[in-house]
Amino acid sequence: MPLVQRIDLDAHTRLGWWRITEESTDLRPHLIFSRSEEEFMHRVTNEKRRTQWMASRSLLKELIGTKGFVEMFVDPFGRPEVENYDIRISISHTHDYAAVILSDRYNVGIDVEAPRADLDRIKTKFMRPDELSGMPPEDQLTYVLLHWSAKEVMYKIYARRKLDFRDHMGVHPFDLDPNEGIFHGWVSKGDYDRTFALHYRRLDTYYVVWAVDMASEDE
Repeated sequence: MPLVQRIDLDAHTRLGWWRITEESTDLRPHLIFSRSEEEFMHRVTNEKRRTQWMASRSLLKELIGTKGFVEMFVDPFGRPEVENYDIRISISHTHDYAAVILSDRYNVGIDVEAPRADLDRIKTKFMRPDELSGMPPEDQLTYVLLHWSAKEVMYKIYARRKLDFRDHMGVHPFDLDPNEGIFHGWVSKGDYDRTFALHYRRLDTYYVVWAVDMASEDE
């Protein structure tokens, strides 16, 4: 599985993505699973899902720089955690790509998606009126996708339950670049009030979006 891109964002944070071209049987020899992970894999009968799951873990090992066992678990809020390395991680995968971001200092979030008609149909469920009114006349599917991915990323960083994509989150207006760019979003609920720089990059017909919560250093 070729490493499409690795980016060292700073001394503490890196991300990467793979284009998935293998089958799960090609990836399995490079992974060490816990008993619960082995049981999970036996329950997953969809080959594409198995491959995506293994690809994301292969990429995580690549970014950590280890061939050994990476012990993972899911915290009470559904966020993946690594037990045997002092890092914070976020994982995303879709049909043809796996993406991972990790940091030994900050909370991080990442999402990889392709523009989809179903997101356009439900855009009023996750986009605020001001966000909808700012849509450009062209490339609306991409604009909608980036709003969805931005809020997925911020939701992953927030890492708690009951965060409404319209009431508690927002994306500031931005000019859409077809290949890469930066825009800004916010999360405000209770005593949690933060703004995020959201980076995006086009990958063929896909987009990857990520953010680093610099305010989370001491959390």
